[in-house]
Amino acid sequence: MTAIDALLTDLEAAIASLHDAIQAASTQWEAPLLEPEGPTLRGDESSATDAWTPRDAAEHATFGLALNVEFASQSEDSRVSSTTDFAAAWMARFRAGEIDAPSMSTAASASSALAAVQGKSFDALRRLPDDVLAHPVEFMPGQEDYLVQRGVPNAGDVATALRLSVTHLHDHADQIRRAVGPP
Repeated sequence: MTAIDALLTDLEAAIASLHDAIQAASTQWEAPLLEPEGPTLRGDESSATDAWTPRDAAEHATFGLALNVEFASQSEDSRVSSTTDFAAAWMARFRAGEIDAPSMSTAASASSALAAVQGKSFDALRRLPDDVLAHPVEFMPGQEDYLVQRGVPNAGDVATALRLSVTHLHDHADQIRRAVGPP
């Protein structure tokens, strides 16, 4: 099994977890408000006070996965190593309509959007050579805090950015489940 295959296995489990949480929240999609994602992160002080709905958490986690996979999949000649710079450029493209954002207005549409992002993400990751995982990454301060808080080893590389996505998807799935209660 290659390093990419191992990450895909972990991502698949995290996506399945979020998908199950989305389904559990289908009758409570716009409420209840969720507890904050976690402790305050540098550069994202709202991380400890955000009052999100299951929809907000699902959108955030799904788009975060898309962003991290696109970051990992950059071509060698145009690679941006700073997640701050890359995220700003990605958001500018999103706002300009250059990145398609599927509807997540219902739990069913969110499940479809998550599946679409998973399909595109896995296709992109399967095309990457394993050595891309070692490319250096400059994380945002909040991301560095997040990695430490969640116990994710930070090697300062693309593999770490993708492991961040695994943890992030699980965190938001758990956040949704805590809010909506047992199925």
